[in-house]
Amino acid sequence: MPPGEPSFTAEVVAADRENDLAVLRSSNCLKASVELLAASDKQASGTAFTTIGYADHVGVGEFKYRTLKGSVNGLDQKPDNVVMLGCQLPMATTGFSGAPLLRAGDDAVIGVQTSMFKKKLGDTADVSAAELCWAARVEILMGLLAGHADPPYDSSDRDRAPDPTLWMGASSRNRDQAWADQRWVESSAWTPCFETGAAALIDMRIVVVAAADGVGATTFAERLLASHGRIDIDTISHLQLPDIGELQPKHLPLAVRTGYVLDLRDPSRDTPSSELLASLRGYAAELAGRHSQLVITMSEQIWRRCAAEAPSEVAVIHLKESPDAAKIVAAHLAQADAQLVAVANDKAVTDLLAGRTAARAGVAVKQILAEAARYSRVVSAHDGTPQFTDHALRTIAESVAVQLDDYEEHLNALFAAPGAVGALSPDGRVRLLAVCLEGSAQLGDLNALATDLATDMGRPSSEALTAETAWQHLSEPGLHADLAAMDARVNADGSVTLIEPGRAAAIVRYVWKSYDDTRVPMARWIVRRAGTDSRRTIQAVDWLCELVIGLQDQDFVSKYLVDIVTEYGRHDLLQQVMARAVTDPHLRRSSEALLYTWAGQPRMHPTVHAVCRGMLTGDRREVALTRLRRTADHGDNPGRSQPPTRSAGSATPETLANLLEILAEAAADPDLSVWFRHTAEAWFRARPRKPSSVVAFAALLSADREDIPWLCTVDEDDPAVSDTFAELLRALDEAEWARRPLTDCVTSCSGHDEWYVAMVRRLTKAVGAMGAAFALFTSAGSLAQAAVDAGRDLVKDLNEAYEQERRARRALRASAMQA
Repeated sequence: MPPGEPSFTAEVVAADRENDLAVLRSSNCLKASVELLAASDKQASGTAFTTIGYADHVGVGEFKYRTLKGSVNGLDQKPDNVVMLGCQLPMATTGFSGAPLLRAGDDAVIGVQTSMFKKKLGDTADVSAAELCWAARVEILMGLLAGHADPPYDSSDRDRAPDPTLWMGASSRNRDQAWADQRWVESSAWTPCFETGAAALIDMRIVVVAAADGVGATTFAERLLASHGRIDIDTISHLQLPDIGELQPKHLPLAVRTGYVLDLRDPSRDTPSSELLASLRGYAAELAGRHSQLVITMSEQIWRRCAAEAPSEVAVIHLKESPDAAKIVAAHLAQADAQLVAVANDKAVTDLLAGRTAARAGVAVKQILAEAARYSRVVSAHDGTPQFTDHALRTIAESVAVQLDDYEEHLNALFAAPGAVGALSPDGRVRLLAVCLEGSAQLGDLNALATDLATDMGRPSSEALTAETAWQHLSEPGLHADLAAMDARVNADGSVTLIEPGRAAAIVRYVWKSYDDTRVPMARWIVRRAGTDSRRTIQAVDWLCELVIGLQDQDFVSKYLVDIVTEYGRHDLLQQVMARAVTDPHLRRSSEALLYTWAGQPRMHPTVHAVCRGMLTGDRREVALTRLRRTADHGDNPGRSQPPTRSAGSATPETLANLLEILAEAAADPDLSVWFRHTAEAWFRARPRKPSSVVAFAALLSADREDIPWLCTVDEDDPAVSDTFAELLRALDEAEWARRPLTDCVTSCSGHDEWYVAMVRRLTKAVGAMGAAFALFTSAGSLAQAAVDAGRDLVKDLNEAYEQERRARRALRASAMQA
């Protein structure tokens, strides 16, 4: 043992006396181990090597090791007919017995020295003897190791050791680190690819991953080696292509127990030569001997060029999809700054990440980190650590969404003048718009959809195809070329979709902003395609909101969209668009002004009602109620003598009925009832004969005030109440909408004596205000029937009260005259 080294025991597990070899097993590990064995029989004459022996005796039981250089002469036969590796080793002594011969260049063991001998060189006896040795062959050692160890073994026919100085450079990391990398995100579509790759690695084949740009092929390759590579691989190395010149066989590395990843992505520079492809057969065997493996990633274009020349030792996997980009971003952010995962999970960001490649997901990670660096953190009261506020995270997400949605440069190229590099043909542009607007279209239907859209945009109807038009079509990019140019794909079910769905909105916005004349045709197409399908309706609303609200194009609504939805009977689409517009901080005021204008146009009343109904529950309820009121009063002439419900200029019964429904909801809503009651009472006290006052009064008739019917809580002598009540009674015969609230009021009051008396008194005051119209009221059988159902005779009680009221008035007048 070397000086200072502790001794340990070992057992002999295999031995060969003729070759003077033995294999020992021990539970103790040595400080270093042999990386590679190489076949002795394959070593060319002159192969250089070094060896180490304990040759110098420096004291009792102490020796000093010495390094010598030698060379291989070739196979030699000893007198006992045992074949050995003959070597020339000047200055060797008996202390070198058992020393390994380490091949120059890679330190592979090419033999184990067993004995020294002198042999005359030449025919004359006076020629000095060279110091020669015999070495046991590695082939014998491999036989002894069988069943005990499986070291890397080079059995290739190389003339000399590979030269590591010619190998490609590499960046490496530990296999366990690669396996434990928490940034890894797997796609379910990759599962079959992993199975194929794992089987190929088990067979020690070279694996080619043919993939579209940016889908994560390099990450896939690394993960494949980390999870399914040889069990004794301990390093994953990413090879770096030569900076100058083409890749040659001599550049391929041959380290032991290494998983290599080689990226060939640029068709103009990285396409393998025929020589390199042919060399992969032998290279695969050499890697296998060294317990190393290789996964090459290629662009699909490169693979198509070299597939025919690839040897059978190469297995190919076609990787077509990236993992979920949002998950990739979240996984990377979780390692960089876990709090920023909230940004990746923000819906606006997630929607724009959908369909992005792994490479573009990596760009998004950098954008988020860069944006976050602009914001300071505050110390958390919970654990004392610096944290982003919720407001900061929302702001970061909004800013990142804007950056992710910026496709301006790409779209400028797509919509450049036809014929320019990267520009879509006119047909291709319409196809792109059709795919964007539809979200998904069957391949067989795409041309028909595009033709339909193009016709809306004014393209003349196509005529019978002539030789000239056929030539024109042939001279333009075809359907599949257009699909590739616009980053679309054909899915397994035959549907065509954008690879990145988030681009659709940017593309349609770009066309909307850049080509004014396309706006009306696009909107018509969107509305018409909505049909009666609920999914398409939602899609249509989303697109109209994207264009009107997203681009702040309120003028388009008033000038064009109203007519379009009217043409197709789809005011419901407009209602949903406006419901979103009034919540947009930039469009709120203009949208509210538009609703006010529409409140004076009967055909727009359903839209005003629908939008304002939703606004009542928000902070703009005063604004909403003003517009609702205007829908009832728009045709009213304050100076006329006729009651408003009889005027030809009044709102339609449908408008008043819809308005009553909305106001009744407000009157019954616990959060709105007090506010609405005060507002409505102010209306009819100021102008009791206004249609809006009458409808608001009717809405209150169905409401309670502190569990008492509202009518029973107002002053019976209040003339505004009597006058408004009288207007409602006048509407009974001509407006169905007036019956329900009156009937509800009679029903609710008839079950309680005090409430019933109070109701009758107020009805009496209203009948008195009607004067000669009393006979009209007595014909209202539905009210009387409601009272009868509750055990009351409303007509009799009302007549008696009315007569009593009339006698009281006569007595009051007589008393006044006497006075």
